Amino acid sequence: MLEKKQSWLALFLFALVVALLVFLVQQIVPIWVYHGAYYIVLFFLLLTLLTQYLTQMGLKHAPDKFAFVYLGTMTLRLIISIGIILIVLLQDIPDKITFVINFAIVYLAFLIFEIYALLTTLRSNFQTRAENADKKQKNTP
Repeated sequence: MLEKKQSWLALFLFALVVALLVFLVQQIVPIWVYHGAYYIVLFFLLLTLLTQYLTQMGLKHAPDKFAFVYLGTMTLRLIISIGIILIVLLQDIPDKITFVINFAIVYLAFLIFEIYALLTTLRSNFQTRAENADKKQKNTP
């Protein structure tokens, strides 16, 4: 991921953009937006913060297990999200389909954001390692 402060700032800005998009869609076509859509965005903001924190803590203890730690937190996010959807579907609330569709769209948006941030970080780390390897080769006789 990005640097800790930088990634959290980017995450908060992304959540703000998603909330603004929810607001705009709600103004244009209110029937498409679940009445608690802002809570869905807040839920995913907090869930992403939790998974980023757990990933960073896991990497601090086992830096060579990045794939395992990252996929573990992604699995945790999926299980928690499925649990929330099941709880809501078992409740007697109106607009269940709208909730599930809004939940899925926001889930995918945050997932794409996190994967994009991860790929950006991995790409820059790979380039740094490649540059360091080139410098080592040039310095060796």
